[in-house]
Amino acid sequence: MCNARRLDGASAGGERREVDAALERVTMSKWLEIDAELDARKKIRAIKLLRDATGLGLKDSKHAIEERERKRDLRLH
Repeated sequence: MCNARRLDGASAGGERREVDAALERVTMSKWLEIDAELDARKKIRAIKLLRDATGLGLKDSKHAIEERERKRDLRLH
């Protein structure tokens, strides 16, 4: 049997909840630090800070940072 990752709704929904829960545990001071890195156009450093704070993997951290960038861009315009 193959060890391929399942992409059905149940496993994807559970994974999303885990990511959301990890992001909720990030402190405001850590978000400010991450935002400062984004303002300095240091996206890789922001991803690393989020990974260190949450234990999330690279893919989930990258997606979370990109989503934060989009939300911040909307707020700033």
